[in-house]
Amino acid sequence: GIGECFKKNIKVLASLGFDLCLIDTPPTIGNGLSSALYASDYVVSPIELERYSIEGIVLMNVTIANIRKVNPELKFLGMIPSMVNSRNLRHRNYLDALNKAYPQLIIPTSIGLRSSIADAFETGIPVWKDKRSAARVAAKEVRALAQYVFTKMGVA
Repeated sequence: GIGECFKKNIKVLASLGFDLCLIDTPPTIGNGLSSALYASDYVVSPIELERYSIEGIVLMNVTIANIRKVNPELKFLGMIPSMVNSRNLRHRNYLDALNKAYPQLIIPTSIGLRSSIADAFETGIPVWKDKRSAARVAAKEVRALAQYVFTKMGVA
């Protein structure tokens, strides 16, 4: 199926000398996400601090558990709070509630709601190459996430 073909293509990249492949999928449960999980060794799930995103936690965990039946090597590294507005009381309350409800699943760093990340995506230039002060904060957050993931993967 689609997942097997995707996994085969990822292995081709490995044979060409690539050590890591980052796969970014839309946040919807479907063939794209399922195929990516089937072909992956690790998964990190961004989560917005909004009710609709938080309600999707259970569905994401069920999806990962189902994929593990055919890809037992898949390791869930956790959920990364994303687009966090630290001045927003609702965001702070949701983050606190998530840390209490899922302490083992919430990655102990977050990515703020920053226009410099959207700018980096739009221009194709990494946020850590942007010299503006707001981008330096975003770059620090992205590097902290990368360090956490690499440590959990045993490649740091």
